[in-house]
Amino acid sequence: MSNQFAHLPLKYRQWVAPLGWTVASVAALGALLLPAPPAVNTWLWVAFFLLAGTLCSSAYVQRCSRLHCYITGPLFLLSAFYLSTVELRMVPFMGNTWFLVVVLGTTALSFLAEMIFGKEVNRRDKRLASH
Repeated sequence: MSNQFAHLPLKYRQWVAPLGWTVASVAALGALLLPAPPAVNTWLWVAFFLLAGTLCSSAYVQRCSRLHCYITGPLFLLSAFYLSTVELRMVPFMGNTWFLVVVLGTTALSFLAEMIFGKEVNRRDKRLASH
């Protein structure tokens, strides 16, 4: 897959991820600290997981080839989808404990995998470009 942001100036690309993570962090902090109704907190978590999953899965971030992004990107997008369907009453909520165990446990395991296997994933197009 070619880098979709390669044509953009470097100055533009450098602020995309920090701005996205700032907005995602504000959503998470809002969900944790605001004395709001549970539905509002759930939608703030959906916003956080959607932004975080998009940033981890985007072509821009995949340039860095971090192993944890390949795991947490889809995990966070699935978390956003799951919480959305729970809030829309399409599926039952599995409970805070199980949800936290799955999300935090998988995230921790993804960073542990980086410590064991290395931070970068050797992508096929990187190997072909070096030949």
